[in-house]
Amino acid sequence: MYYAGEKVSAFYAFSRFVADKLLSLLFSVRIVGKENIPLTGSLILCPNHTSTLDPVLLGAKLPRVVRFMAKEELLKTKFTKWLFKKYYVIPAKRDGTDAMAIKTAIRVLREGQVLGIFPEGTTKKDGKELLDGKPGALLMSLQTKTPIIPVAICGRYGFRKKIRVHIGEPMRLYEQYTEKKYKSEELTHITNDTIMKELKSLLNACKSEADNG
Repeated sequence: MYYAGEKVSAFYAFSRFVADKLLSLLFSVRIVGKENIPLTGSLILCPNHTSTLDPVLLGAKLPRVVRFMAKEELLKTKFTKWLFKKYYVIPAKRDGTDAMAIKTAIRVLREGQVLGIFPEGTTKKDGKELLDGKPGALLMSLQTKTPIIPVAICGRYGFRKKIRVHIGEPMRLYEQYTEKKYKSEELTHITNDTIMKELKSLLNACKSEADNG
């Protein structure tokens, strides 16, 4: 079975269809900028993280199969390991030192697929709207020459509550940052000065629409 030109399991296709319908039934979802997502070629999606439902929302509503990276603590049981495998989730250590996860993610990009990375790394923000970003997405973008698309999610996951998603334009940072090697702190600085800055702008527009639309 194929979705967006990519071969997927029947389980994935069916559950994605069901999730799409349920999300539309439970929440008032509106997506702006879906045309910014190319239908072919590798891509890194960088959304802000508001809820564990974020990857479900994006996986069901976007026009590509998204392989999200997720903290390995979520795969504690045999069932969650089985389920996440069915949804093409890539488990990774929270500290970013998981060589196998990084290798898998880079393979995904080299095969022309879509990788989803939440640069904040957590939904626990102690009241902050947006945390500083971690450098993993930028590092893989530079290594594979893959565009990054920031995605802002705002609203509250409550029955018929507004959920708004604003999708930015592709950021080809590999065309600007061409050095062969950057230190970790340099990558972090660039991440926050580019990806997170654009994500903040999208989030402001997203919130404005949610408040007024």
